[in-house]
Amino acid sequence: MNTQAPNNLKLYALHGFLGCKSDWNSFDPASFNVDQIIAIDPFQQRSVDSLKAWAASFTSKIDEPKTHQNILMGYSLGGRLALHALVEQPSLWKAAVIISAHPGLTDEEEKKHRLEQDKQWARRFLAEPWGPLLQTWNQQGTLLTSQPLQRKQADYDRITLAYALQCLSLVLQDDLRPAIAALPFPILWLTGEKDEKYTALARDLVYSHPHSSFQVVPGSGHRVPWDQPHLFQTRVRDWLAKIG
Repeated sequence: MNTQAPNNLKLYALHGFLGCKSDWNSFDPASFNVDQIIAIDPFQQRSVDSLKAWAASFTSKIDEPKTHQNILMGYSLGGRLALHALVEQPSLWKAAVIISAHPGLTDEEEKKHRLEQDKQWARRFLAEPWGPLLQTWNQQGTLLTSQPLQRKQADYDRITLAYALQCLSLVLQDDLRPAIAALPFPILWLTGEKDEKYTALARDLVYSHPHSSFQVVPGSGHRVPWDQPHLFQTRVRDWLAKIG
């Protein structure tokens, strides 16, 4: 297969809650047939207090696609932020890859439960010892489908993590399903075979958005890019080639 990267595709990549920009270092541009991978730290914009404000700030820094085309990729929380950016400025994007991300809660009782849960986690990330805290975090149902990634306390600012849990919470996210259905470009939804919850969510979204494709990655849980890196990059590369 020809892996010569085209010179007009920029792939912007957003990591998840406990992610780092370096999470994307194991993927080079040629592995996706793009010219450049631009890893974004979504928490640099701590001055914003909502997902919509985050999207407005982020998209204001993205160059208009004149001599290049922009692809947006996001995982988990980064995927939710990516969805907001796609809706905020659709004209900036040629396509998107959304990995294990939630389009928005619709049940009010579920929202109340999640709000209290996020507040508790924010308090814990501010105060509790790092090692035991990570063990507890990784025992959550969705994350149990994947192998935990190594995370060092020195790589994080706890205040920033608490900010993300509160200001970028799923509870504060609108139900984006109607807006997603109206987007004019293709979206690839990726979920892990072991991640039944997010697989069901993505499958429903594909039915409502005519430009969407949906793929389940075998042997993977929630953390698709790092559970099955070779399959992940192959699926993304082949899909980008297909949409031209």
